[in-house]
Amino acid sequence: MMKWQGFYLSEHTTAMREWREAELLPVIHDELTPEEKFLLLSQSMLNQFALVLRIKPGRISDEVTGIVRELLNQDEIMIEVSKNNFRRLEVMNIISIKKADSWQTDDFQGMN
Repeated sequence: MMKWQGFYLSEHTTAMREWREAELLPVIHDELTPEEKFLLLSQSMLNQFALVLRIKPGRISDEVTGIVRELLNQDEIMIEVSKNNFRRLEVMNIISIKKADSWQTDDFQGMN
């Protein structure tokens, strides 16, 4: 067995496989209450900062990054995912919300 940067190659391969499988598994429960969701979405809209929203079924590929432009009603939002590209989302399908890192917001520079 070969050793590579402190890992045995088989351990590294196993760890990478487990990490990938964990990222592909869907999150099956909401991490936020409806009140917390509304507060964070409202703050994004008022302060014009980008969010990363994880949408059901909750895999990494089910993330939307953008700025909330409008709270359409209690159940839906309009989010700008790139300049002049909007997407309507149902709030009940949002599992988690976090503030986007600066590298994730390059498409939003100068949009405010």
